[in-house]
Amino acid sequence: NTTVIKISNYCSKKIEFENGLPKSSQDNKFHGFGTKSIEYIAYKYNGQALFSYNNNVFELTICFFN
Repeated sequence: NTTVIKISNYCSKKIEFENGLPKSSQDNKFHGFGTKSIEYIAYKYNGQALFSYNNNVFELTICFFN
């Protein structure tokens, strides 16, 4: 059994990625931990988080493998 969570959102600004995670456009001293936390939680519960950007749509897909 697999549980999949998929979230899509329109984004007019192109998103750059580093090591599979979206790079923050804000001061990295105070921002950018949310995506790392999502990735960590997915891994902790036997899952995987995937971030993507195509045709002005930012997507987060989380798969949990039971």
